[in-house]
Amino acid sequence: MMTDSADEKPTETVAERGMWGNFRRWLGRGEDDLQDRLFALDDAIAHHPSTAINYVLRGECYLQIGYNQLAERDFEQALELGRSALARSAWGFGAQVAQDRAVRGLRIARRR
Repeated sequence: MMTDSADEKPTETVAERGMWGNFRRWLGRGEDDLQDRLFALDDAIAHHPSTAINYVLRGECYLQIGYNQLAERDFEQALELGRSALARSAWGFGAQVAQDRAVRGLRIARRR
């Protein structure tokens, strides 16, 4: 754990929270936590750059705030990573879900 100062309580890193703790955090839908979700997703992408769903979730956040070009870039990256994951996977359910959401997000971003 890290602390920002001696008076503050410890803050957890992505690795310390674990995958499911982060996933629950990213699913929040309130406007107030949108910036927190973006920071968490930036952190997740820095630690796991080959995980397509991280790019999909960040692209969806970008769409919510009107950053359509950034969203489009993230959805394209998710599609590329998803294709690669599908080629390597026997089941590929998660990769297919990420691809489907990326295609949907890409269509929305390009229409705006």
